Amino acid sequence: MVGTPGDDDLVGTPDRDIIVGLAGDDVIHGLGDLDRICGGEGDDVLRGNRDKDFLDGQGGRDRVLGGGGNDYARGGGGRDRVVGGSGHDAVSGGSGVDRLRGGPGEDRLSGSEGRDLVDGSAGRDLVTYYDSGAVRVDLASGIATGQGPDRLVSIEDAQGSDHDDTLIGDRGSNELDGGNGADVVSGAGGRDHTIGGRGDDVLHGGPGHDLVDDSVGVAQGTYPDTGRDRLHGGRGGDVLDAVDEVARNDRLLGGAGRDRCRSDAGDLSSGC
Repeated sequence: MVGTPGDDDLVGTPDRDIIVGLAGDDVIHGLGDLDRICGGEGDDVLRGNRDKDFLDGQGGRDRVLGGGGNDYARGGGGRDRVVGGSGHDAVSGGSGVDRLRGGPGEDRLSGSEGRDLVDGSAGRDLVTYYDSGAVRVDLASGIATGQGPDRLVSIEDAQGSDHDDTLIGDRGSNELDGGNGADVVSGAGGRDHTIGGRGDDVLHGGPGHDLVDDSVGVAQGTYPDTGRDRLHGGRGGDVLDAVDEVARNDRLLGGAGRDRCRSDAGDLSSGC
């Protein structure tokens, strides 16, 4: 189904549809099944349905509403408002100053370029900067810089880029994944999972019973991970895992509490 260069009101069918608005300020509603909806140029309103939908506002100042189901909702260029809905959604903004909201499910939100508001809402939500330059993400202050800056609300987990990132948790339970690059990843209160990935990483569990993880299971890209990593447990009973199948490249410091260290031959460990 294809619109006109003018302002269209398009409604899908109960079956799987592809709907393209073209130019103009369009209102497009997917009625049922797995729909693919693209707004085109203009200030559009896109609405999904209870199934799994793909919605892309593209150009203009758009409102993109996922609805039920596990949706992919994207604003595109311009100043957009994107809401995932009730499922486990992937929500992204694009260039411009965007307002992103996840909904009740476990959502994955990406601000992309511009100064964005990223609100996970209810559920356990992740902000990701996987395809950006180096970032500093501080869940305690609710600010991410390096791409944006972005304001973060109701975000429990964070993923960095392939560059040298800094990730900082809050008082709750967080999963913080630095990704590739030389990252500094620090948990705060709560039961955290801090992840290094490839590169020379510094990982801190912080207070609480944490998993400080730079093992072969979390390395991304070329095998093996030859980075020289530093793992710190902090207060609490922590697990420090540096088994990357490379000898003599890592150092593990357990800190206060009953900690367990897993390492390769020749790695240095203490406090475990």
